[in-house]
Amino acid sequence: MTNLAVIGVGDLADYTISGIRRGGWEGDIRLSPRNADMAADLASRCDCVVAESNQAAVDGAEIVMLAVRPAKVEEAMGSITLTSDQTLLSCAAGVSMERLAAAATASGHDGRVVRAMPVNCARDGLSPTIIYPGDEDIMEFFRHCGPVYSAKDEAEFNAGTTLACVYGWFFALYGRIARHAESFGLDPDTARSMTLAMAAGAATRAANAEGKSLKLLTEGIANEGTFTKRGLDLFEERDSLAGWEEAMDLLMDKLRDT
Repeated sequence: MTNLAVIGVGDLADYTISGIRRGGWEGDIRLSPRNADMAADLASRCDCVVAESNQAAVDGAEIVMLAVRPAKVEEAMGSITLTSDQTLLSCAAGVSMERLAAAATASGHDGRVVRAMPVNCARDGLSPTIIYPGDEDIMEFFRHCGPVYSAKDEAEFNAGTTLACVYGWFFALYGRIARHAESFGLDPDTARSMTLAMAAGAATRAANAEGKSLKLLTEGIANEGTFTKRGLDLFEERDSLAGWEEAMDLLMDKLRDT
């Protein structure tokens, strides 16, 4: 695919387009004109064109990326007419295929509809993006900004979406750990840098330890009598990690209802 139209130019459009350009995607990109300042800035940085209207953006595009807030999906779809050979790519969080299909049909579209959930490390070429259904053209598109995962059904896509939310929680976790390390007297910049380096190191070690479960990797480090084990024992005694599971359950229940 060589032409992309983007309806809704906000943060998601910014980091996704920045990421695919960084990853070498060379297709033409036309942006919807709303949010004019951001669209103009993105166009200047990422070799895009700001169209005169939403319809002008989508005319002739092979991929039409819907990057609006969930509440704006029907309004955005009502502003455009698509042809059957265009792929509607929705990055609107929590908007089901059923709802997308209804909005697409209302605008005269009977072609492919695909959901995707990139996160903002797409800008760095690191977004783990889940896709449903597993359209190869769309998967290849997102490989320019990180690893891609194909969901077998919408339930699995929603499960992947919860992990996209967990991604955002990591920042809060790392921030709290770094601030507490500061309270022990560690230099703030060092606390931040070491916390992030430890997180990145753990993720890399786990990713490179193929065939080993995360539980086994934890047990391999947290041996009896170690400081690591003492900390984990406290987490388990207080069931401190259960809150993460409860928050994920809350999101999954909400996604099932959309």
